[in-house]
Amino acid sequence: MKNLVAVAVLALAAYPLSAQSVENLKPLDLNAVTLQSVMAVPVPEVKLVPAPAAPSARDSWKHVRLYAADGTVIAVDYSVVNLGGSIIAAPVWVNVSNKAFGSRNKIRVILINYYDNQGGPSGQVQETQQIDLTYAGGTRYTGQAQKVSLSESHIGYGYNFRQEVAVVVDGQWLSTTQGNSHNFGFKMTWY
Repeated sequence: MKNLVAVAVLALAAYPLSAQSVENLKPLDLNAVTLQSVMAVPVPEVKLVPAPAAPSARDSWKHVRLYAADGTVIAVDYSVVNLGGSIIAAPVWVNVSNKAFGSRNKIRVILINYYDNQGGPSGQVQETQQIDLTYAGGTRYTGQAQKVSLSESHIGYGYNFRQEVAVVVDGQWLSTTQGNSHNFGFKMTWY
């Protein structure tokens, strides 16, 4: 009988009620309800919309592209991880490519993470990493850096962190397209 009442309530819920129709409602006589009468009531089709999927690891990747004066492309690809009071980039991949590269180049990347202290000394080096890249085929070399701090609760939430990368190809430093610097500045965002 409980199932029968539930079906009857669902069937009645399918019909919209106005203020006038609510005033005219009378108590239901459930003794007169039969299975056949409940089965005869059309039940509207309910379409459920699937919940959006949680972002995958692929969705959380961020990408930075830097260009050297000689046409070399420096790509920094990273995923952001929240570790409670700290936010880090991990893993961090550095890819360097140039149409002139072959399988015998020697490429090293220096990744510097700075913290610019508000009201204090600017440009404090938080960490420095040297990464020897390996040939990835075609005209591309790749290597993985260790984690990079993007935010630490005890010194600030990420707005004051910035990065630089310098690249040495066969003993020669790459230069930026403007200013002829060897350090390519950028910011790894976490938001």
